[in-house]
Amino acid sequence: MSTLSTLSFELIGLVAQYLNFKDLICLSQCNKTLYGVQRIDQLWKGLCRMEFGIQYHDPNQSYKQLFYSCCMTVKGKGEYKRLPCNHVRDAAQERTITKLNQCQRCGVQGDENLFLCISDNCHQIMCDRHTRQHARLAHPYLHSVFYKMNTSELFCQVCVDWIGGLDSHPAEQYVASQITLQWVYHFKQDTSVLKTRKYRQIERQLRWKDTPQHIMKGDFCFISSDWMVEWEMFVEGWKTTRPSVLIDQTQLLSLVVGLNQEGTNPFYLHSNGSVMIISSQTWDYLSRHYNVKGKKITEDHLCPVENYSSIIQRISYWKKRALNYTR
Repeated sequence: MSTLSTLSFELIGLVAQYLNFKDLICLSQCNKTLYGVQRIDQLWKGLCRMEFGIQYHDPNQSYKQLFYSCCMTVKGKGEYKRLPCNHVRDAAQERTITKLNQCQRCGVQGDENLFLCISDNCHQIMCDRHTRQHARLAHPYLHSVFYKMNTSELFCQVCVDWIGGLDSHPAEQYVASQITLQWVYHFKQDTSVLKTRKYRQIERQLRWKDTPQHIMKGDFCFISSDWMVEWEMFVEGWKTTRPSVLIDQTQLLSLVVGLNQEGTNPFYLHSNGSVMIISSQTWDYLSRHYNVKGKKITEDHLCPVENYSSIIQRISYWKKRALNYTR
């Protein structure tokens, strides 16, 4: 070890490039001189690439911090639901691309339906169906990330998730913002799409959090499923603008009775009912940002009890299922 210590720091750094995480830590604990090896951020960049396939980071975060954060996520102790997407790379070099208003495979039209493959030397514009097919048939790690035209967001067909969402890792948020900004300028899109994207990401996070288990663990309320369809179309990017129609609550109580019909599942869209159940947190957000006609309708409004006895029993059943699911 004394012989290793006599080497120049640059040579020690070159040797350390061939070490894995545990060996690098062991090496840095040998003496004061070698302790400085762990401060070489390029070594941690190599470890991020080798262990997690990640080749980017947030400039406000070192690769060492990124590596430790990823380790915590793998152990299930991190603050992020998944690792940063290892299919997205730094912003690709621009080339002149003519923006098409239809899928190059089937001719489906409308920005709401189109995705751009951001892989170098590809840049095909396709609909959702052909995007999935393209990601499977082409090299999955090179043709997996797509730019959605109307939302200015990235979607990974391998991770099956939006890239750079508010609940994603800061490194992923940074690289996604850089890539999408590049395409916004390339296609000369109105920068107001970036402001709308922020609202969409906030509301998508809110919507995805509303699982039946989450809803039933706290206070909940009822809302028109017709309006929720419009909202979810915006949240998932199938509509560019936010819903402009009123959230009409005036006739909702009379529709709640229909929740007792067989096959009705008020937690999900497109069930047989015309009423949905959402958490109070979601309702509070919607009532602040959208026009509402009527009042918030909760479980307390199901009176007289005899008129709603069946649905009250079903709510009790759903609560028990939610509690059993979380145990």
